[in-house]
Amino acid sequence: MADDPVRASRRTEAEGKTSAFHALAGCCAAAALFLGALPALAQSPSQSLGDVPGREPLDPNIDPYPFDAPLALRVYFRETLPGGWRAGEPRQEPGGGFSLLVYVPDFWKGNPSSAMMRFCPRPYSNIWRGGVRWIELKPYYRQSYWPTSVCRPGAG
Repeated sequence: MADDPVRASRRTEAEGKTSAFHALAGCCAAAALFLGALPALAQSPSQSLGDVPGREPLDPNIDPYPFDAPLALRVYFRETLPGGWRAGEPRQEPGGGFSLLVYVPDFWKGNPSSAMMRFCPRPYSNIWRGGVRWIELKPYYRQSYWPTSVCRPGAG
């Protein structure tokens, strides 16, 4: 007995919907895999592939994610300084160090020079492992410069 043309038409339509559903499911699965891999692709500005445990150090000429000290310092101080405080652009100094001008808001009360030491990176920070030897923090508070504080790897 031959198929009824109406039944055949409905079967073809259902098969088309099923294949479209499978194609959509495949696209969604591929998108989920890609989005799930994004955190693995993102690198911290203070981390390179040479920081991966158990991996031999990479040649700096071939490392696809070299350490960018000014970027690492900008990100660190943006996250560390309290609201209203801000750090200027890190300036590289001879000897492997950096200096930053830290703007302290006028409403803050206290000695800004002593407050600077709270903002030094911890001894285990990637900033120190990236080759930064010292960071000089220069507070600017109420239209005047205050004595500087120097952060060193072992002092954090």
